[in-house]
Amino acid sequence: MKRPLFALLLFTFGFTAQAQFFKTRYRTNKADDRMIGFQFDNDVMLTTDQFYSNGVDLYFINPELSKLPFLIGKKHNIQSGIRLTSNIFTPTDIYTSEILRGDRPYASTLTVSFFGERDLGNGFFLDKSWRFGWLGANAQGDFLQEEIHDWTGSTPPMGWKYQIANEPIANLSLNLRKELVKTSHLRIEPQTFVNVGNLYTNIGTGLALRVGNFETKTPFRYGLHLEGKGIIPIYDATLQGGLINGRSPYHLSKSDLSPVVGHLQARASLGVGPLDCSFTLNWLSSEIRHLGKHSWAGIGVTYSF
Repeated sequence: MKRPLFALLLFTFGFTAQAQFFKTRYRTNKADDRMIGFQFDNDVMLTTDQFYSNGVDLYFINPELSKLPFLIGKKHNIQSGIRLTSNIFTPTDIYTSEILRGDRPYASTLTVSFFGERDLGNGFFLDKSWRFGWLGANAQGDFLQEEIHDWTGSTPPMGWKYQIANEPIANLSLNLRKELVKTSHLRIEPQTFVNVGNLYTNIGTGLALRVGNFETKTPFRYGLHLEGKGIIPIYDATLQGGLINGRSPYHLSKSDLSPVVGHLQARASLGVGPLDCSFTLNWLSSEIRHLGKHSWAGIGVTYSF
């Protein structure tokens, strides 16, 4: 595949968000639901271009995917899916050709995830995801960002030659949720989660509030989703470099990182017939001790069939 076509596919069809950040809960609670969709995240919508700078995500949900051996299994399964994700991370100044010591390293990931959700009974749900792919130049983040800047007429980034080195990725994510409140138009869910792998290793807890009728099969749907999480990072390869390949030209140490990171998300959604659209705002506290918080926005579209 030619590189311009590769960049166009990722730019057009892609979520974000890394493993420790939120993934969109799709509008489904039935095992026979099928849907395809995409999410595009970028901080330029909030007039910045740094840290978590860009994310694109294409996903497909189909009950037949529950037959994959490393997912939860078909019994009591609510949904199973596959996701292609590209994420880009940059320092505070992308227009200098020198390493910015103490700042976030350049990094990018390109991954495929297989995810499933299981009803454990008594209001408990388990989300499980396996994530495989690449960290580093093989993820093509440098080329993708340069293409986006070229398409928009912006000055190209200058420091990608110092990005985190190539490394294959394998990560497991588990998220246990409890439906504390469940009515026809309200859900309140506390949750706890763990991510383990050579991309992200962390633990955390959070609380989600959802209002609306977006989980019903009505012709018109609306919803508001508010969620907050506290994350204890143990290892982050996009900041600290890979566990396998230790030859990154620049990376941070564990002592440079904040011991606890907070993430808040607000998402508004609107659906008509098989089509659902959403707009998301994210706020992340400082991942690096002496650097500031970060915000970004996202848009998403889902088609059910």
